[in-house]
Amino acid sequence: MRSLHRGWFLFLLLFPFLFTETAGETAPNFFPLAEIKPGMKAGCHTVLRGDKIESFPVEIVGVVEGSGPVRHFILIKFTGDRPGISAGMSGSPVFIENRLAGAVGYGFTNADPRYGLVTPIEDMLKLWDKPVNLGREVYYFQRGGLDGFTGVAFGEKNTGDLFLQARPVATPLLLSDPNPRAFRLLSASLPEDLVFPVAAGSQARAKRKNEEERNFLPGGSFSVLLADGDYQVAALGTITWIENRRFLAFGHPFLNRGVVEYGAGGAYIHDVINSNIMSFKLGTALPVRARVTRDRGAGVAGELGTIPQTVKVSTRVLDKETGREGEYSFQAIRDEQLLPGLALAGVLSFIDRTLDRIGPGTATIRFKVTGENLPAIERENIYYGEDIAVAAISEIGRFLQLLTDNEFLQVKIDEIAVGIEITAERLRARLTRLDLPKKEFYPGEELTVTGVILPFRGEEVDVPLEVKIPEDFSPGEWILSAHGSSYKITVGEEEEEAGEIPEVGTEEGLEDLESVTSLEELVKKFLTRPANNELVVEAYPLYPPEEPGDDYAESSSGKKWTVPTNYYLVGEKQVIVKVIAEEATENEENGEENTGVSGTKSAP
Repeated sequence: MRSLHRGWFLFLLLFPFLFTETAGETAPNFFPLAEIKPGMKAGCHTVLRGDKIESFPVEIVGVVEGSGPVRHFILIKFTGDRPGISAGMSGSPVFIENRLAGAVGYGFTNADPRYGLVTPIEDMLKLWDKPVNLGREVYYFQRGGLDGFTGVAFGEKNTGDLFLQARPVATPLLLSDPNPRAFRLLSASLPEDLVFPVAAGSQARAKRKNEEERNFLPGGSFSVLLADGDYQVAALGTITWIENRRFLAFGHPFLNRGVVEYGAGGAYIHDVINSNIMSFKLGTALPVRARVTRDRGAGVAGELGTIPQTVKVSTRVLDKETGREGEYSFQAIRDEQLLPGLALAGVLSFIDRTLDRIGPGTATIRFKVTGENLPAIERENIYYGEDIAVAAISEIGRFLQLLTDNEFLQVKIDEIAVGIEITAERLRARLTRLDLPKKEFYPGEELTVTGVILPFRGEEVDVPLEVKIPEDFSPGEWILSAHGSSYKITVGEEEEEAGEIPEVGTEEGLEDLESVTSLEELVKKFLTRPANNELVVEAYPLYPPEEPGDDYAESSSGKKWTVPTNYYLVGEKQVIVKVIAEEATENEENGEENTGVSGTKSAP
């Protein structure tokens, strides 16, 4: 035990110096940037098939220098049979004289694919210490160079033909389901120029422990997992360096989010697919066994032996027409920006797998969200659409976005459970008429409002709703508006088109939640909104008061009554009614008393 304590003491004593960069000094296993010269021979380590790490010859062409946070990059050229850089090689380590110089990070849009830029290891080691975000900078050749070019330009800066236009080596985003509609739900939070979707089935995983261990070596294939299970989303790259259970990879940002918590695992490479734009590695991500904690300009960094916090997303889908039923689940990273898109993409994938069709229908959907700092959350609703799979998930997406964007506290969601029953029947009805027994009422009077609805290819159905005029309604003309809950009252807004992929970031229809003062109130207001199968009747003054102190101001404008139906309701009808003052009916009441007539008071 004493020797163990002594070992830890020496490690802690020396630890600050392991990652400290001082002028003219570099750790013995790193090749100093200052000593790199054009013409030097080097080797790039990467995996092209399976998990075998191979070395490919490269030549140092030059070193560029700029004013960005990453001050230097190393220009290299592949000189052997290797045709050039492929997507998925991000992070492939480059060794000079068996010492690590850096990682492949960038290719060019206007040059031979055999050329690329290496991010120096000195800058990658800073990932744990301070932010390094690559800006839109211009770098000039400090040593060496390429004929016809003055330097390298990053980003979209217009530098003409004198500069190599650098871009990060694209990262293949492995999807267990290549459903393009599901990917659209992810794309809003993913940088288009850094990732591209690639189909990769999870059934081909290599699960042997020794294979997983071999993957975490410099040059070994590496995956960043955002979701894992029946739905998988994983980015493919290469390990650059590993020591003391810490690792570096990619050589450029993944999502450039700074301090993060992504899953990390090895990867198995099936082959390299040739492409006119850029060849790419086709692979399968291995299970999570580490986590990425930094995602910045010089690459990603993480640690072995720990895994990220995740959210379980479970889904049950029943197709009532065929009787086919599916139960699915996956783990998504607990990231407020990415979770809504990941959850929606997974659920949409599960619906499509079960239905095996795209088309109209009606869905009853129930969802439950649990977490250590969340109130009880359960919701049931009905949806109709020409693309029912897409229509069914819209409210889940909006609600998750509402939770993750709330201004009160950071939510800690543990599980999202979704149940969906879908029928091909078009259980949609349009409100065609609103019938009232009369047009004049006094405060407190009860009446039956009848909404007449027309189901899709059916006959009209009467939907009665009992309404009591509130006692505080001021005399005058009022609007009774009847509609389905999916109808947007605000002038100028249009009903969402059937089949449209819901935008996760939208706040459409949530304007009434802006006045809340706590997360609990926010959740309650959202969950108590009418369901889409409810007939809603609301009352508003025909002539709203101009002065805030007017009697109308505090009256019950916006009073709401609801009744459920068997249909997804659309459409809106309005009727103008008149509320009569109590004094206006006094003579009538006296007349009834004189003649001995008794009963419920009623306006004429």
